[in-house]
Amino acid sequence: MTDTFENDSKAFSDFLAGDLKYEISPKIAIHDYRSDHQGRGVIASEDIEEDEVLFKIPRSSFLSVENDPDFIKQVPEAKKLNSWLQLILYMMKAGSMTKWKPYFDVLPTQLDSLMMWTDDELEGLKGSMIVKKIGKAGAEEDYQEKLKPIIDAHPEYFKDCDTSLESFHRMGGLIMAYSFDAPDSFSEDEEDDEDIEHDDLYNEGLVKAMVPLADTLNAHTRFCNANLIAEDDGGFSMTAIQPIKKGEQVYNTYGELPNCDFLRRYGYVENEGTEFDIVEFSMDEISDFYANKASKDLIEEATDLLEDWQGEYEIMDEYFVVGKTGEIEFDLACFISFLELITKDTSLLSKLKQDKSLRKQVVKQLWKKSNQGLLIDDAVKSLTELVESKKKTYGEKSDKTHKHKMASIVLEGELEILDNIVKRLPETTTYVTDDILTKKRASDAPSGDAKRKK
Repeated sequence: MTDTFENDSKAFSDFLAGDLKYEISPKIAIHDYRSDHQGRGVIASEDIEEDEVLFKIPRSSFLSVENDPDFIKQVPEAKKLNSWLQLILYMMKAGSMTKWKPYFDVLPTQLDSLMMWTDDELEGLKGSMIVKKIGKAGAEEDYQEKLKPIIDAHPEYFKDCDTSLESFHRMGGLIMAYSFDAPDSFSEDEEDDEDIEHDDLYNEGLVKAMVPLADTLNAHTRFCNANLIAEDDGGFSMTAIQPIKKGEQVYNTYGELPNCDFLRRYGYVENEGTEFDIVEFSMDEISDFYANKASKDLIEEATDLLEDWQGEYEIMDEYFVVGKTGEIEFDLACFISFLELITKDTSLLSKLKQDKSLRKQVVKQLWKKSNQGLLIDDAVKSLTELVESKKKTYGEKSDKTHKHKMASIVLEGELEILDNIVKRLPETTTYVTDDILTKKRASDAPSGDAKRKK
């Protein structure tokens, strides 16, 4: 079969300059990076200076719901969807439009984001909490309950479109990996419509849009040499943020994200890891660890009560994050120290339930000590055991396929952080139980600077 890669790239370039009216610098070109598992990218065909504009994108060229008023006219129910589902539904339609064929011809048909992985491939990520965040079941529920009824209600409009569940996943994957957040241009009347299903991006004044060519740039946290800038007219421009030599790839960035999120959202990893890599402990795995020391019922009750008692201190979370250096953040230190208290004295929970003053003091003192980087005595030993136990849950590394190799890179990064935790723990200053339980003049409530930002 003839490889149409170059022909499709040429047709896409002509489409950008012609139909979409892009202003594109002659110093860049679309390039084949498949040998590096990067698909299409953008290369500097001449030396580029810092602050040079590489291309300008008019807002009218976005593949978006707002640029096709006929879509909402034909499918008025879509107006009530959030911007994410609106765009998925519209892309199912746009995929059959002649206008957008040159664009869809260069979009990948196979995606490496985790939503598209098989169970066997996901097994390569065993141990990482990222597997629990894929959300495939919830996405399929959205398709069945929100999109399919709309599609079925408009058979004539969608008759030539692929509206299958597989297409839904592909369009959702493309949006996750390739879309951009554009300033929302909806009218005030539409914003005030209480029936619209707002998502987080909408509430921030942003909506999802596909932006051809901007999405052709590959991304890298260390190699980033260009940024997409929002213009006053609602369009975008891609601008060099440093000199780029002829022959170098032009990179954008997705932001300060760990490898696990790059893999989940975008289907790639940085081979050497990123400085923002993390490992996560779930509340459930920590609770299970302490349940083996005491009893499951006691720890479950303690966890539920702490969630009620924490108030403004914001201790609890579904996942506790530890960064590259292995330093324990205050919320994890606080939660671990609380469970350590309850485990050492199983009668303490009853006392806390009965004595409001005592429990307020305990929560406040736990928060204060944890913000000082301290752990309660014996928590160092318990945390070390927890880390060693967690390490045993990780699967075997494999280079069987490219996906398995990427999974192995994520696991290596997380295991390195777990090792860093164990190395740092002996240096941690501890305090004794009496420092928490003895009545004293406690510090004031947490300040805005000290409180954890979520």
